[in-house]
Amino acid sequence: MQMLSRLFAGLAILSMAMVLLSSVVTIADILARLLSLPPVAGIIDITQFFMMYAVFFAVAHAFAARGHVAITILTDRMPRRVDRAFGVLWWLAAVGVCLVLSRAAIAQALTVWDYGDRSQTLGWPMIVYWIPVAAGLAVSGLGAVLAAVAEWRGAPPGAAGLH
Repeated sequence: MQMLSRLFAGLAILSMAMVLLSSVVTIADILARLLSLPPVAGIIDITQFFMMYAVFFAVAHAFAARGHVAITILTDRMPRRVDRAFGVLWWLAAVGVCLVLSRAAIAQALTVWDYGDRSQTLGWPMIVYWIPVAAGLAVSGLGAVLAAVAEWRGAPPGAAGLH
């Protein structure tokens, strides 16, 4: 479990670093324009790249940590056992959705790879944009499994399934 804990913590750090890098590049582009300097070449390609990694790896961490937003207006009124059963079912549904979406993302990534698609401005291979989607969704499925286990064990809402 410690290896998984480190994996998800590393994904969270990577996500934060990508948001920070995206912000730095965007600020540099804004400052360059304000100072009548040339803008950052390929700013859209660069920020999209950073955000793809940030979003899809952050979801994986949020699932594993059970750090999602929950609306509990109905579940607060249910007996704890029923609430837990519904929680387990929803997390297992999330596992299924992540697996289906991950498979679709892998298929799309392979198509992009076969066609040799490139980004519009910088000409980066589009596969670098699809790697975090496919990997992030697959690891999010694993995070949802951990969340289902934590729910089954009766861990309090928001508690990580990593311990």
